[in-house]
Amino acid sequence: MRLSRIEAVRFGGVDGRTLDGLGDGLTVVVGPNEAGKTSFTTLVRHVLYGFPTPSKPRAYVSAAGSREGRLVFADPEGEWVLQRTEGPRGGQLAVRTLSGSERPDLAEELTRGVSEAAFGAVFGFGLAEMDEIERMRGSHDDIVSRLYAAGAGLAVSPQDVRATVDDRAAKLFALRGKNPTINALLGEIREMRDRVRTLEVSAEEYASDVEHLGELRAEIERATTARDAALERHRALAFDAGRVGDWEREIETAEVELAEADSEIARLDMLAEALVSGSDASAPVVEAEAVLGEAALFEQRFRAVRDRESRLREAEREASAALADLGMSRELALAADISPQTAAEIETRRDRLVRLEERTESLRSRLLEVRETAGGRAVGPTAGSPWPAVLLAVLGLLLAAYATVSADVTLGALGVVVLVAGAAFVLSRSRASAGAGTAPVSADAADATAGELQTARAEWAAWIRDRGFPDSVGDPGSAATLLAALKDVRGRLREAENLASDIAEEAAWLETYRVRLAAVAEPLGTGAPASLDTVSACAVGVRSSLEAAARLVAEKEDLKRARESAAARIAAIRTRIGASSERVQVALDRNGVTDSAALQGAVGIASAASDEAIVRNDALTCEASAITERVRCEEREKGMASLRLDITGAEERIRRSAEEYAIYTVASRMLERAQERYEREQQPEVVREAGRIFARITGDRYPRLKVPLDSSPIAVFDSAADERRTDHLSRGTAEQLYLALRLALLSQLGEVGVRLPVLMDDVLVNFDPERRRGAAEAIVDVARQRQIIVFTCHPETAALLADVDPGRTEVSLDRC
Repeated sequence: MRLSRIEAVRFGGVDGRTLDGLGDGLTVVVGPNEAGKTSFTTLVRHVLYGFPTPSKPRAYVSAAGSREGRLVFADPEGEWVLQRTEGPRGGQLAVRTLSGSERPDLAEELTRGVSEAAFGAVFGFGLAEMDEIERMRGSHDDIVSRLYAAGAGLAVSPQDVRATVDDRAAKLFALRGKNPTINALLGEIREMRDRVRTLEVSAEEYASDVEHLGELRAEIERATTARDAALERHRALAFDAGRVGDWEREIETAEVELAEADSEIARLDMLAEALVSGSDASAPVVEAEAVLGEAALFEQRFRAVRDRESRLREAEREASAALADLGMSRELALAADISPQTAAEIETRRDRLVRLEERTESLRSRLLEVRETAGGRAVGPTAGSPWPAVLLAVLGLLLAAYATVSADVTLGALGVVVLVAGAAFVLSRSRASAGAGTAPVSADAADATAGELQTARAEWAAWIRDRGFPDSVGDPGSAATLLAALKDVRGRLREAENLASDIAEEAAWLETYRVRLAAVAEPLGTGAPASLDTVSACAVGVRSSLEAAARLVAEKEDLKRARESAAARIAAIRTRIGASSERVQVALDRNGVTDSAALQGAVGIASAASDEAIVRNDALTCEASAITERVRCEEREKGMASLRLDITGAEERIRRSAEEYAIYTVASRMLERAQERYEREQQPEVVREAGRIFARITGDRYPRLKVPLDSSPIAVFDSAADERRTDHLSRGTAEQLYLALRLALLSQLGEVGVRLPVLMDDVLVNFDPERRRGAAEAIVDVARQRQIIVFTCHPETAALLADVDPGRTEVSLDRC
């Protein structure tokens, strides 16, 4: 979800103006002074959190009436309007749906987890609010405490917990206080003991016991003092022992870091030596780059050759299958005459054979009718039987058909002769019969037609062989089908020949490229490609070698800078080790021991001494209680018993309160030590991210920063590990630090405030050009996660952001 439009319905100098076209990531709003940039930023906060109450000074007053503003939010599922009009308790808020589902709780969804103070410090700020992060230290909305809580994944700030613990302890006991619980109880006990002492002393018969009781009480007081001193000694020794252990572990950690830094120095020296030894290598860079420039063309033509080879195999397979279906060899298929003249001749011969077959069949039918009409009489010039001639014609026809199937030319010629003779004989008999009986058709005519048909068939068989067709083609109809099939086969064979020619031509070019690549690959040590399949891998190797050569000089400079940085880190580590060693020695000297083991032994002795003092104090207290019982007189028993009961009750309450006070005191101290150690060793990711951003902005001048858990000032460390507090930084550098803290917090907040826009009002104005660019890059990085709107009156700032993020949205504002 993003803020797409800000509408100032009634709001000071921007009455009736709209800021529209806000983008999802980074939006740069450019406008001169008095264009309303700060007004729009303030209006967004008022619409989200309410207008200031009447007790606060009113700003942005509108002559048209109560202040009012609208914010339009949109996402892929819809568009909604937040509208607030000035009134009681911050004004009336309305949510209106332009598209999508109803979302009456949209304002709560947007601001969940972000208070108004946190919004003003982190989400909507200008130059006046830059140092608010530090000014709010120790307050309820301490942003630094929120940094630590967010970084540690805590729901509350450790600083708040510690403050609560200290407050509860202070309510139980104060060194010079009167009102805390334990102090008040101690006063009551002293008062009641004075009254008891007065009553006891008044009994002369118990003077001795009273005197002894006084001595016991004095001894108890001394024993109590000794007990408290032993406990304090034990506490101080235990505390120093814990600190010494922490410092010694810090020294061990620093020594490990020192060894790693020394190892890094050695590694960098080896790399530098290797770079120097390999820096004289030379290679035909220009020729190699020219060859690599054709690598994409090689890949394209190589894939094309593989595709054509596949198509060639498919065409040959289809042609072979078609030839097998036709029963012809490739040579016969290529030799056969399939010209248009052949196709026309086939049609002509087919028409002739059809006509002859129809005529022959007609004559035979008519001749049969004539014979049936003659009643079995001879028809024709002779009276002999026609059956021998018919048998002769049938024999000739069978011989011709067999010769056609078996491709036997001699047998075929004999069959044609026999067929013609039989047909002539039948025809002559028919003519004779017709002359004798005046029939409508003669046998000779039928025989002649049958002979003409046989001759046409013989001519067809001879003609089809002359054009290369197989003898199995028995009639022109099958010949036409075969002709079409041969045309298709020849097309496939021509396609295969063309593909083979193209493949040969492309293979020659590919082989030439392989040879050229091998010529430039060998000097670079990448190995020549053994085949076309390895050319691409070889080209990648050549490109990597060229890039490595191009990076050689840059790597030398990087190694030099890395070595200098490692050397500085070694110096800083040694300084840390020395400081920790000095602190350990001071603690040991303060306790009169030589090492940490002796200090632990002293802790054990002090613990035993404190236990012994407690036992002695308890014994004296028991003895004093027994004597006190003896000095009671009967008439005073009731009053003294009541006083003693009250004293016992008060002492019990003191004991319980003292235990509670000890728990709170120890908890506070443990929190303090945990905070100190956390600050020293495990600053949260949000602070580390702020350090990385600040180092990036300052060009690594300040590679690390420290944000203490208490109210101490924020500090930064320069490249020499010198610490500087924010009050020792220039205004521009301090503002860069505050911006880095905000950007780090925004990048680590996760889903907290993820739908809220981040509004920055000319926050880069005090940055120099170099650091302004680093800050712009850091802002653009966060804008990839959250919507950021940067207001500026400086065109050069807008140009810088456009250069860093070409995809940003830019909106112009005119002066009001």
